[in-house]
Amino acid sequence: RISQYLSRYGARYSRQQLYSYVNIVTAMITPVFKHMEGYIGQAKLIGIDETYWECREKQRIKSPPEDEPGKKAQRSKAKTIRSYVFGVITPKVCIYLHSLERNSDIPKQLLLEHDISRDCFIESDAFYKKMFSQIENENGELSKAFIHGICWVHARRNFCELLNFSTHKDGVPVTEMITNKWEQDIADSRYFVDAISNSISIYNDIVKDCNKDSSLDISKLKHEKVKPLIDEIFTKAQDIFETIKRCRANGKIKIEPQRKCSDRFYKAMVYLVNNKEGLTAFLDSPYGVMHNNNVEEKFREIDILRNSMMASDTCKGAENLTVLYSLYKTCIVNSTDFKFYMKKIIETMTIHMNEIEFEKDKRGTITDFKSHNISSDVLDKLMPWNMA
Repeated sequence: RISQYLSRYGARYSRQQLYSYVNIVTAMITPVFKHMEGYIGQAKLIGIDETYWECREKQRIKSPPEDEPGKKAQRSKAKTIRSYVFGVITPKVCIYLHSLERNSDIPKQLLLEHDISRDCFIESDAFYKKMFSQIENENGELSKAFIHGICWVHARRNFCELLNFSTHKDGVPVTEMITNKWEQDIADSRYFVDAISNSISIYNDIVKDCNKDSSLDISKLKHEKVKPLIDEIFTKAQDIFETIKRCRANGKIKIEPQRKCSDRFYKAMVYLVNNKEGLTAFLDSPYGVMHNNNVEEKFREIDILRNSMMASDTCKGAENLTVLYSLYKTCIVNSTDFKFYMKKIIETMTIHMNEIEFEKDKRGTITDFKSHNISSDVLDKLMPWNMA
């Protein structure tokens, strides 16, 4: 579409040329992206999330059999694969990474490479398990590399989904819930949705008050106003879980639970009970947050325009996209005009081209970034917050 659009103005570029230009520009500005990553280590609050991305994977097709000389061979075909875009978001920078696998070690490695402090608070969903914050020393001993918290909105979402699927618009239970006598699941889900929402509302009020008055102790206020509500939630959750707990052996239920419930409700309760440590971690940290909403908002454009962005439908294209999107979102966070910013860094990187080492194909066309020796002073001046 973009190729056709440009042709109306006399700029005739093939799709392959556009892909190549995007590749070259991304390789040129990668030193700026790499330098921006270094500011992750200065952050005390970091949010992590991920979303899926569809890519085309080319596969070679074998030549036709010798006994079918008239049949032509197809050189390659595109197979769609699911990959992932990870986001590491701080109040100052937004860094995105592309990977073919959904692995919590990918953002963790980035955090450890930049030596984040032990009191840094990392907020995520429960995909990032308990071992996410652990590192192993030379003696095989485990210790915490940072404080890891779990998002409360994700815990509430499980109960919201149950209510959406189990009730009509007027709140009346669907036939399946009535037939299986799961009406209590609906009542309990409504309690947890209301209780969690109330806790988040009070937490948000505390944050607003502390932003207005820096002398307030946010950790103390969270313990005074939010902790009692959370303790009540977990007390009720534990009591309910004891009645629905399923003891399994060899994949089969060994002991029947006291109360039968729907699978959705059971999964929601397991999520809540099993992640108590992560869900309460924010209380003791002055940097701890109760939810990850700010990070999820930073994925908005990627989620809406998934697979419709130029030159992003291949694995290499997706990697280029994460570099450009990182600069774009960091510009927004720091109130910098993105068009002006891109023009400035491309002009500067063009001047320093002889200090950047690229990977090239046989024809000498730039295909990727390899390394650079541009001074930190030059790159510091190209950070969005220094150009706002």
